[in-house]
Amino acid sequence: MQARPEGLGGCAAAVDRPTGDRERVAVIVCTMDRAADLERFLHTLAGQIDDPDELIIVDAGTKAGVEALLTPLKDTGRLVVKHLRTSPNLIAQRKAGLANTTCEIICYFDDDVLLESDCIAQIRAGFCANPNIGGLTGLQLNADGPRFPTLRSLLEWPLRYAFFVAYDHGNGRFRLSGEGARTFTDTQAHPVQVLSGCFMCYRRSALEQIDFDEDHPFWCEDVMISYQVAQRYTNLYWPAARLTHNHSTVCRNLDTRDKFRELVYSKYYQRHTILKRGVVRDTAFRLSLVGHALLCLSHRDLRGTAGILAGRRKARERGML
Repeated sequence: MQARPEGLGGCAAAVDRPTGDRERVAVIVCTMDRAADLERFLHTLAGQIDDPDELIIVDAGTKAGVEALLTPLKDTGRLVVKHLRTSPNLIAQRKAGLANTTCEIICYFDDDVLLESDCIAQIRAGFCANPNIGGLTGLQLNADGPRFPTLRSLLEWPLRYAFFVAYDHGNGRFRLSGEGARTFTDTQAHPVQVLSGCFMCYRRSALEQIDFDEDHPFWCEDVMISYQVAQRYTNLYWPAARLTHNHSTVCRNLDTRDKFRELVYSKYYQRHTILKRGVVRDTAFRLSLVGHALLCLSHRDLRGTAGILAGRRKARERGML
């Protein structure tokens, strides 16, 4: 599929025409005890030149205050605003948000992103210009680009490439190991498979065909979603839709051992449940584990290496090897 040129282009009317004649957009934000981040996000959502039709906040937190943050947007009457409470399970949160909207376009944003003022308008334009896509993601303005590589990155990239490990600023496709070569900063629109977890927009019809597996480990759940959609549809990188991702540190307190344990366990879980299998793919999968271990050792990260072994043990105990 050849993506059409970026920008509103011939679909500018998708923004201007009456609401009843265009695809409806729901923004779903899964959050947990990040009131300050959420408030900043809501400020950028309120400043959109084209409002979404619905905002659904799926709240797994224990602290009060989210409802008060939503009151100003509710009072404008410009969009439907819903506040749902769930358990802290990101897949369950995404699933609950989807179940509580009938909109045709579903935009999952992290609560620590800041939208450019035309982001929703550009998302609408991207789906309008490319009616057969299943999903869409866009440009992250503060993602580190490859223009000025460090010595470490020059040494690390060949390891990632040779051992089928995920890397950024790639072609947006899944590697044979099941990990992704994500793209954040390209200036041209092009088809992709992997959508960034902080910025995932899908047609409702595409999401209704996949399994929102609530038993999936919390790590890499976004990979599970985009992988399933990519088996049925083309996804699109659309750089005219832009945001900034601030990577909040709240509720991200895993040390490297725990991080790599959950990463490796998630990889085994995905191979056990959704990934395509075969001699070549299984070999690439095993090589990717070696690659992660080599990267940890190159950073002198012994706890990360221990986490890789712990993740493999966890997978073996659950019968996934």
